[in-house]
Amino acid sequence: MLKKMIFFLYLALLIIVTPLAVFSQGGSDIYLIQIKVDGGKYVFKDPVKINQTEGYNNQPSFHPNSGSLFYSSGSGPTDIYRYDIKTGKTARLTDTPDSEYSPTVMPGGKKFSVIQLVTSEGPRKGAQPLIAFSLAGGDPELIYEEGQKVGYHTWIDPQKVAFFLLGSPNFLQIVDLKDRSSIRVADNIGRSLYKIPDQDAISFSLTKKGGPDVIMMYNLETGKTQPIVPMLKGNGFYAWTSSGALIMGVGPKLFEFKPGEDKDWRLIGNLSSLGIKNISRLAIDPKTQWLAVVNSQ
Repeated sequence: MLKKMIFFLYLALLIIVTPLAVFSQGGSDIYLIQIKVDGGKYVFKDPVKINQTEGYNNQPSFHPNSGSLFYSSGSGPTDIYRYDIKTGKTARLTDTPDSEYSPTVMPGGKKFSVIQLVTSEGPRKGAQPLIAFSLAGGDPELIYEEGQKVGYHTWIDPQKVAFFLLGSPNFLQIVDLKDRSSIRVADNIGRSLYKIPDQDAISFSLTKKGGPDVIMMYNLETGKTQPIVPMLKGNGFYAWTSSGALIMGVGPKLFEFKPGEDKDWRLIGNLSSLGIKNISRLAIDPKTQWLAVVNSQ
């Protein structure tokens, strides 16, 4: 009896002191799929699995010119890879002892930012800063740390970044990198964070007790926040099309919601015939010609 009590006490302490795991290391594959829109109807075809290794392949993000796709991959420490859509060739962009996640091309198109999980021994072990790499190669550059762990990020302009920062609770903060001033926008946010196409606004998901998460919009000019639509049950990720529509995946199915037009999500496709059964993350290129889907195993 005493042994059982000690075991459960140890288990409870372990749960309390274990830091929040932001990045799941489950097995997954990334598929690149062509998008055709004909008379308002979507056609998804010609899927290509772009990762060359098994294990964790996740967090796809398109280059603004739509010519390539970035992603994080690795069975231990993860690195960033770039897939060229035209040639089908893959290039490894980072090779560090730590793990890199959430590759995002920065304004200007010459660098990409990542969240680095410091796993190497030393005083900074466990840190999660935002760093940048040049697409031409070279040493990384520290962008933001400030003693806080970055979970996710999106660029507003060359000077401002919106962050998902880890805390109790996790929260959304906009930081001006020039003077380090910041605005705390919301608490209890989810992992999907975007600059809304052609709007002076960002979107994020908000966790609601007793109900579904809600996709919210924060107006950067007025500082006001308003709901867009409740998220579908079964996934915490979404993406924007170039025309300003939201896309979500649940299981093998894809749904669309057009703010200001639709009252509910509308089914636009089923990818089960393409071999995709469990959509988690997804990304859409700036021209809405390509869809990248993470198929979780």
